[in-house]
Amino acid sequence: MFNRSWVVLLPGFFFAVSAGRSWAQSAVTLHFSVTWGNEAVSNKKAFANESGSQNYRFTKIKQYVSGITLYKSGTEVWRDSSYHLIDFFDDKSSSVFLKNTPSDFDELRFLTGIDSAMQTRGVQGGALDPLNGMYWSWQSGYIHTKIEASMIGVGEEETLELHLGGYRYPSNTNQNIAVECGDKQHVQLVLDLKPIVRLCEEKHGYKVMSPGNKAVELAKVWARSIAEKP
Repeated sequence: MFNRSWVVLLPGFFFAVSAGRSWAQSAVTLHFSVTWGNEAVSNKKAFANESGSQNYRFTKIKQYVSGITLYKSGTEVWRDSSYHLIDFFDDKSSSVFLKNTPSDFDELRFLTGIDSAMQTRGVQGGALDPLNGMYWSWQSGYIHTKIEASMIGVGEEETLELHLGGYRYPSNTNQNIAVECGDKQHVQLVLDLKPIVRLCEEKHGYKVMSPGNKAVELAKVWARSIAEKP
């Protein structure tokens, strides 16, 4: 029976974890979700910005995750060679199942995007199949993060389209994430949409559709975003 809970805040993610004294040692699952501040996001509801001048109804949020690596006391104990396409609006595609139990590791690391080695191999299958809508071309490679929303303002309607990618310096949008873990069977990775949308409103506009400085800055903000629970 669970008798305590806590949260761990890291750059890019908010991790909500519950634990108890007795804990079934089965494989660990990573669960991905998004918030608008403290509010869970669905594609059925619009969310207002701080000034109330715009409402965002998110229609698509996808993120590549790769290179999942587990460490125990600083030593690598397991590395995942798979590439995962997280679809935040699809329950079947928003979790990653690991082969290890909570006691096997105390740190988790992964990449938000596709590494350059795989990018240079061109079109692939499975999660990397271009039919998933996350591939630009042989030159630009894979879109690492895709965020799309309809925007309803005062007397007008626009769209937010962020297709963040790029793997060549200085336009590499890959971000490395490190998480300290311990006896957590279910790890909740919650990404807050507010900071990246706020940066678009203030600086970059509502469409970023190719590699470049704008995509890199937005990818860094996306990775640093922390959703705080009340």
